[in-house]
Amino acid sequence: WKPNYSTSSRCKPSTKTTSAYGKTHVMPSDQDQAILRDRIATNVRLEMARSSCGLRELSRRTAIHPSRLSRMTRGATSFRAEDIVLIAAHLDTTLEVLLTGR
Repeated sequence: WKPNYSTSSRCKPSTKTTSAYGKTHVMPSDQDQAILRDRIATNVRLEMARSSCGLRELSRRTAIHPSRLSRMTRGATSFRAEDIVLIAAHLDTTLEVLLTGR
């Protein structure tokens, strides 16, 4: 995955922020976040299909509400770190597969 460095007016550039400890962090643009969210959602759906695990079954296994899980797998809402870890464990896959597709 590579961030989009487009300079078009539709794409906001990354934003630099400073933490309370004085460290500078680069926050990805909204567009980059959406691309990553969609990529993870696609990889989760692919792994669900590979393991023949439906949305309701995965919801039951992970204790993530079905409507929230549905929104995440459609890319409508972001995955929390703990959600990705739970999903990877219950789909018998790795975080790398869900995050990168490899």
